[in-house]
Amino acid sequence: MKNSIMFLLSSFFFLLLPFTSSLNFSISRFTLGDSRIAYQGDATPNGEIVLNNIAFTCRVGWATYAKRVAIWDSETQKASDFTTNFTFKIDISSTSYGHGLAFFLGPPGFTVPPNSASGFLGLFNETNGHSSRFPLVHIEFDTFYNVEWDPYGIKSHVGINNNSLASSNFTSWNATLHSQDICHVQVSYNAVQRNLSVSWRYEETSIPSEISSLYYIIDLVQVLPAEVTMGFSGATGSMMEGHKILSWDFYSSLDVIEKTKPNRRSIILGASLSSFLVLVSLVVVVPLCLKRKKQREAKAARRREHLTSINEEDLERGAGPRRFSYKDLATATNY
Repeated sequence: MKNSIMFLLSSFFFLLLPFTSSLNFSISRFTLGDSRIAYQGDATPNGEIVLNNIAFTCRVGWATYAKRVAIWDSETQKASDFTTNFTFKIDISSTSYGHGLAFFLGPPGFTVPPNSASGFLGLFNETNGHSSRFPLVHIEFDTFYNVEWDPYGIKSHVGINNNSLASSNFTSWNATLHSQDICHVQVSYNAVQRNLSVSWRYEETSIPSEISSLYYIIDLVQVLPAEVTMGFSGATGSMMEGHKILSWDFYSSLDVIEKTKPNRRSIILGASLSSFLVLVSLVVVVPLCLKRKKQREAKAARRREHLTSINEEDLERGAGPRRFSYKDLATATNY
């Protein structure tokens, strides 16, 4: 009985204890039944993620990791080193095309903003203008020059952006050369150096200037919430362009202590354990206490009976207690 009680109690408290989790995944094929990826807008899986179909204009497609991703620990303020690799293809059918795709980190629950096609890349709109009203960091492969916010004189570029459509750091990138070519991208963050970097290369293009990298010093602890929505966004405008994500992996160094709230299962188990312990008290503890009380009363009764028996025997033999007069006592004590 004692062992059973201890087992149930330890099981219950184990459910309430915090646990650690770090995120690592690798996806080489995207299917509709994979619950790890959530789709919004035009995005659909068919082995690849089709963010935007080249046949449609002014559209947005999103593909994000379905769960929140921890990038720093709210208890220790410790940021995570992380690395993510992905491959993509851009389909350009003419000399006029747009607008590009982005890898982004945003607040939990972040969804596609309305009217966010074309140069807004599915992340902004006219309401929030060039800057975001919420924490947002993204790396853009921008294929169309928007004079309002893009680097002057550069038609297409790769940029690292902090809460803005205007890139905090950027480099020229010639999207025209890479239609249907597979691009391999690596995005990494060094938490100690606060260095967010991106590098890319192509499978078919051997031009050295098209194999490049970029970095930006940024403290993600100060910029983003501890948990983020992470994924890809692609957008087209009045000119058409196709965007596909072919593979994606992510590796994080951070073990975050997750303080779990009691779920339905633990609540039911807790209530059951409480009822069980009350029942144990009624069935085992109360009778045990009553038994011990009876034992104490019986022992006291035997002691009284023994003393009574001794006094009666002594009285019968004349050896028991006797009464003396005051005179006899005074004479015996010479008082």
